[in-house]
Amino acid sequence: MKSASFVFALVALLLLATGTEASVIGGPFMNPANGHDYYMLGAESWTNSEADAIGMGGHLATVRSATENAWILNTFAGYGTSTYGLWIGLTDPTPKDSQAYPADFVWSSGELSGYRHWGSGEPNNGHDDFYTVIVRRVYNLLVVGDWNDVDNNGESFTAYGIVEVVPEPVNCLPLALLTAVCFRRSKQSR
Repeated sequence: MKSASFVFALVALLLLATGTEASVIGGPFMNPANGHDYYMLGAESWTNSEADAIGMGGHLATVRSATENAWILNTFAGYGTSTYGLWIGLTDPTPKDSQAYPADFVWSSGELSGYRHWGSGEPNNGHDDFYTVIVRRVYNLLVVGDWNDVDNNGESFTAYGIVEVVPEPVNCLPLALLTAVCFRRSKQSR
């Protein structure tokens, strides 16, 4: 298993090579529940954070359960403590349709997770609120861990992107073939 510092250095080199200027301030942290790596980006707009996430080979985080929501909060609690929220990958691609507004939110990763943790009265589509943050401090009726829909720049507060990188599946076929050939040769030489 590669060390976290090696992987972080590799990601940094890849970002420099591709011209992406993601400002990773935390991570990678592997979520033991799903094996995915997570990073925290510096304060940016949602769209810039998502672009940086794509440049890193992932997307802003898809949250699939209350457990994962809590894991993200706890993992990144020590970074940017003055920030209001953490960008996640939930966005509304069809703005200004107030009738179906809550149902329009989709994950930037394309996943179909139906888990939602909207705070009281959210999403409310106020001030061009088409992007989602996990709230990190009490705000009006929202408590820590609730989700709030906000504008692209985080209204009048700071939000940091949480990037999720899903590891590529390992193709075991070449290893299996090599093992079979070695086993056969070993057996024949006896």
